[in-house]
Amino acid sequence: MAVIAALGAPLMGVLLFEVLFGLFNIMVHANLRLPAAWENRLLPIVVLPCAHRLHHSVRREEHESNFGTVFSTWDRCFGTWREARSTDAVRTGLPRLGEQPLTLWRAFILPFRRGPRPR
Repeated sequence: MAVIAALGAPLMGVLLFEVLFGLFNIMVHANLRLPAAWENRLLPIVVLPCAHRLHHSVRREEHESNFGTVFSTWDRCFGTWREARSTDAVRTGLPRLGEQPLTLWRAFILPFRRGPRPR
């Protein structure tokens, strides 16, 4: 909040950004499939769930792509964009978790534990 105040960002602008970003974040993580015609029109501009799903893939070459939440522009500029469609099967998750349940405590310490690197 201090940085936002120091930059002089207008409160309504910050609130609008946060609301829109939050809505897009929910949308890209939704288990949603759009008709192919909609995907073809929207994917050149915005990130859709079919494309962002690759970011959560168990395959390294896929999860190191499609980082965006709203616009696909940055991924396209930095070469991290990968085409995807709702019809593509993508296995998501964290393979190194194994079969143990992911408790709240385990989720907190997971980034600090050594273990096999995801492939």
